[in-house]
Amino acid sequence: MNYQTLLGGSAGQATTDTGLMRPRSVTFFQGRIYVADEGVGGVKIFTTNYGGDSSLGIGAQSEAYRLSTPSGVAVDANGNIYVADTGNNRVQVFDKTLSYNETMGEGAIGDNALSAPHDVFVKGDFLYIADTGNDRVKVVYLNGTFFKKMGIGSGGVYLDRPGGVAVGFDGKVYVSNTQNNSIVVFSAGGNPISIINQNLSGKYLNNPRGIYVDALDRIYVADTGNNRIVILAPTTTTPAIALNASAEIDLAASAIEWFNALRSATEEMGINVTDKGAAGYLNLSRSYYLSQEYGSASETASLARALVGEAQDSLEASVNETLQADVKVIVARLDLYDRNISAGNLDLSTATLRAQADAVKQKLAVADYAGAVTAYKNLETSADEMEADINSALESAKKGRGELTSELDWLMGSTSVMKEKASLYKQDLNTTALDGLISNSSYLLTRDLYASTTSYDAALTEFRALNASLEAKIGMIVDANASIMYASAQIDAIKKTHGMFAAPDVTLSLSTLDEAKAILFSNPALAKELATQSVESAKTEQARIADAENSVKWSAGLFVLLLLVAIGVVYIVYKRRSGHHGARPPLNPPPAESSVPSAPSQEVARPRIEPAAQAPVQPQVESKPAAPAPKIVPKKRK
Repeated sequence: MNYQTLLGGSAGQATTDTGLMRPRSVTFFQGRIYVADEGVGGVKIFTTNYGGDSSLGIGAQSEAYRLSTPSGVAVDANGNIYVADTGNNRVQVFDKTLSYNETMGEGAIGDNALSAPHDVFVKGDFLYIADTGNDRVKVVYLNGTFFKKMGIGSGGVYLDRPGGVAVGFDGKVYVSNTQNNSIVVFSAGGNPISIINQNLSGKYLNNPRGIYVDALDRIYVADTGNNRIVILAPTTTTPAIALNASAEIDLAASAIEWFNALRSATEEMGINVTDKGAAGYLNLSRSYYLSQEYGSASETASLARALVGEAQDSLEASVNETLQADVKVIVARLDLYDRNISAGNLDLSTATLRAQADAVKQKLAVADYAGAVTAYKNLETSADEMEADINSALESAKKGRGELTSELDWLMGSTSVMKEKASLYKQDLNTTALDGLISNSSYLLTRDLYASTTSYDAALTEFRALNASLEAKIGMIVDANASIMYASAQIDAIKKTHGMFAAPDVTLSLSTLDEAKAILFSNPALAKELATQSVESAKTEQARIADAENSVKWSAGLFVLLLLVAIGVVYIVYKRRSGHHGARPPLNPPPAESSVPSAPSQEVARPRIEPAAQAPVQPQVESKPAAPAPKIVPKKRK
């Protein structure tokens, strides 16, 4: 290796911005060189032309910026700077503007504690810390959250004052095990996989500290005790960076293949989304790989994968939106199929197709867009087949045009008759729907025979329902009217059957009957009930008059009977007092009474006439109309 330039002052002097004193660690980021110099107690930052740029920690007054024997420095992808502040047992974090961000490890206990950390390394989202005083490598997220630790007896390996840490392209972790004079290699998962402690060019490692791994898996070790830099070649023929590039290319190729498959499947759906140039970058990355430019190959493949990822997201969003809408259309078609199946009374069902539609929705819900596209195509094919089956079945089930014309004429005539009957019986009949269906069927008769038939069938159903309702109402009206006529005849007959003394009062019955007549058409059931009530009312009145007549007649009969008995008694008494039968009065009148008493004359004895026995009184019988007495007409004297 050829010498290029010198950073820092001579003889260990740090009297200028570019001066260094016991530099311990160096890293590069976006054209800048970062040097952790424990001698000046800070980090020197140089530009690519090796001029002084700025510094961290040197002469700082703030505790956050004051560094004590900093031994390691690293920079992440966002420009944040991580400094192993060895003397303060912490890691200080600064942003790309060199402003203080946070502190890791200071004052902490347990896994979060740090003791004299000597080195830091950033890989992806993780910060690797050579936690020298705790004999371990501590791995944390970039925000400082603890992730794991290495070298505390795992796999039988113990670290002893580790002074440096680096991570290769394949994720392996390389640690300078300073006190044990070795290099320990851990897998990406933290398990020890090898220890480098053999004789190297006649010498064993002695107090190794700084360590770095390049893109070709070559390991650079600061062999401090031997005052040399040891470069260890990889033991495999293919370096990790090449393997990493190959993996990136494979991932990009797989992503592009997946995208192209989905795009091809959706071409018929009218979706047009490009891969944003990912295929071109993939080809370029392959060219880099063949030229052994593995870093460029890896970066270009990663770019291709990122671009096709964006294209994939856009394509999947379009597929989701399109399929959601298309499935709704299919479901609407299935609703129409169900109506046609019902109208034609066909032995078909859309249940299977509806299950297929649900399957498409479920695949969309779990982001299985390729599966959703395939399921939708199957659904669409099945829907088309069912539509053909329905049309075929309906075609064979159609009525002939002549037959349909004749049936329409009959239906229109029957509808007119029904309307006349409704008018005659004073019934409101809403035929708006029926008239519309008949009109539509007539209109479609010469255009779409099936549609005309469907409309006719609906009209016939409507007619039957209306006619049945009307006939039922008319039947009730006829029945109620018969009851009214019967009641009227009965009341008239009762009205005419009056007795000798009174006639029935049917005013209430006639009023009830008039009420029944008034609601005959609007409420025939109630009209019938009122007619029945009017007859019952008249009959009740008739019975009342009959009872009164009978009472009067009974009283009159009894009176006549008693009168006849009295006449008979008088007549008998008279006859008995009238003397003997045939006796005549004396010719000479009796002498006048003298004032002089005469001699008593001898009384002539006369026979004693006993009064005739009185006829027994007849018992009282039920009052019956008395037989008229015979009329005595006096004879004319000659």
